[in-house]
Amino acid sequence: MQFTISLQEKQFEICHSGIPLFSQMCLTVATQRNGCCALQPETIHTEQNQTEVVFASNDRVASAKLVFTQYDGVLQCRVDMATVKDHTRYNYYFASNDSIRLHFRFGRKIDGNYITEASTKQWFQTPFFSRDLTALPPQTQDIHIRSGKEHIHWLPLVGDDFRTEFKEDYLSASVGCGGVTQVSAYLFTLAIGNDPFEVIKQNFRVARASGAISVPLREERVLPDMFRKFGWCTWDAFYQEPTSQKIFQKLDELKALGIKLGYVLIDDGWSQIRDNSLWAFEEDREKFPEGLAACIKRIKTEYDIPYVGVWQAFDGYWKGVHPDGPVAHEMGDILEACPNGLLIPAPDADRNFAFWDRWHGYLAKAGVDFVKVDNQTTYSYYIDEVCKNVAGVRAAHEGLERSVFKHFDGRLINCMGMGIYDQLTRPRSALNRNSNDFLPNLENGFAIHLRTNVYNVPVHSQLMYCDYDMWWSKHESAKASAVLRAISGGPIYISDPIEGTETTYLTPLYEKDGSFPLLDSYGMPTYDCFYTDCEAAGVPQKVFNRAGDCFAVAAFGISDAGAKGDLALDDIPGIDACDYLAVEFFSGERRVLTHKERIELTLAKHDVALYNLYPIRNGQAEVGDTTMYMGCATKQKQTVQIG
Repeated sequence: MQFTISLQEKQFEICHSGIPLFSQMCLTVATQRNGCCALQPETIHTEQNQTEVVFASNDRVASAKLVFTQYDGVLQCRVDMATVKDHTRYNYYFASNDSIRLHFRFGRKIDGNYITEASTKQWFQTPFFSRDLTALPPQTQDIHIRSGKEHIHWLPLVGDDFRTEFKEDYLSASVGCGGVTQVSAYLFTLAIGNDPFEVIKQNFRVARASGAISVPLREERVLPDMFRKFGWCTWDAFYQEPTSQKIFQKLDELKALGIKLGYVLIDDGWSQIRDNSLWAFEEDREKFPEGLAACIKRIKTEYDIPYVGVWQAFDGYWKGVHPDGPVAHEMGDILEACPNGLLIPAPDADRNFAFWDRWHGYLAKAGVDFVKVDNQTTYSYYIDEVCKNVAGVRAAHEGLERSVFKHFDGRLINCMGMGIYDQLTRPRSALNRNSNDFLPNLENGFAIHLRTNVYNVPVHSQLMYCDYDMWWSKHESAKASAVLRAISGGPIYISDPIEGTETTYLTPLYEKDGSFPLLDSYGMPTYDCFYTDCEAAGVPQKVFNRAGDCFAVAAFGISDAGAKGDLALDDIPGIDACDYLAVEFFSGERRVLTHKERIELTLAKHDVALYNLYPIRNGQAEVGDTTMYMGCATKQKQTVQIG
């Protein structure tokens, strides 16, 4: 067996191929009113590919065991535990937060940085680079480690009994409410291998096959066709003050510029709100005096835009449903009163569905074709002490998606929902926001946005199609933003304000019908960038994607002082052993690139170099449309003789 688990005095350790991987491992449990206690590992039993670590009972814990199951290069762990029930005194209940802690020390040398994805502002995940594995950021969602030639991916899992995350030097499992006396669920899955990207894929594939992950992986989900068209969103154009008049004015401008849109998204601010809470399901008539239905009809007929969507909040609105409004009066029995006083759609699949079914039914009659649903991870915070946290989140996603598939054929953008408990409980929807908002006025905003997207996507793309968010076509980062969206492999849509559209960097994105070339994967960091904080190191942030046997690689300057580095074929995962014709988009330069050569790169901040790489076979290369950023993915090809 590759993994072995053994006792180590009052602790235990995990070895891989005979070398310690984690040492000083111990389990602690927190119960209500009684604080935390350590559990003593008592026996270890291994049979075939499974090892049970049984812990001694005490006055609070009646039974506890960790069950480790190993596959080829993958180790999964689940916990089964019950507290003492003593009716002559009192029952012991798991504490709501940090109910179970699995402490560890990494037993190997870490080469360079390790990288984590940790929650920021509770809704989003951001990469963190560090060398100290004993000081993990709060709400760390997963860990990538390089040790020698091996790469390790460690992913917390969730079941209906608890949510998991890394903190400091332990893995935390939290039930989220009082009164729980028994838990049984997976704690984590861990994979080891020689390629960081393949390790991540293997971890998810095995976890899905074993049932440790209960929701579909990305390849099992279907991305609606409309998200393959170019779009425009009202958010950064008007923020919370969209009006039909402003929308028509912007659409007139885009039409005059010859920009073909596949969809329009009317973001936050269209609905009836009071005190930052949802008042009614209908639109704000001061902003849409002709009514939402008439506005949408005009968008579709006068501007020939086939799809129109609207924004909603997972909780009803930012502060839930207004208790004095018609929604609360009509649907009070399907709302939940939270400990913080807010009314939200209930953490029960049927009641939650009833809320969305009523709202979506109205919107569908008005001509709405899709929805963007925001503020998703906040829901988990609102239902603390209402029910088992993950079970409630799962029920909310099930209720929402049942309605979205009924009324909109699954056309949904999940947003502000990157918590692991959200990602691992969505039953069918295909698309999830992959980063924080594009913030056009944030200092150094593009560098933050770029890094967040490209380092989140290796993990997030295992579960969902990834949305890199909207952007501005007239901005200091417009060129780099356009290339990032082109190579992203996800939806492409702008949020330009009135008189804020510049076509220079838009035209190479899409075909005349508004569609854009389809890539096979998502924009991810190259091998040499995977564990590197490129901004701090002053090197280009390189991002790759592929289309069949062709590749695209973009190199971005994101440091204030610019970036210097190089590009080699062997930096790119999945590259073939042949030579490639490298075509740089902006300069038009063409050169044959062998595996022994490197292209030198010097980039100012916000500058970008973009190479399409075409394999050379029998002295020929099939070159795509060089007027498109992603020429490698265009159907049009031209045979070029080499040499």
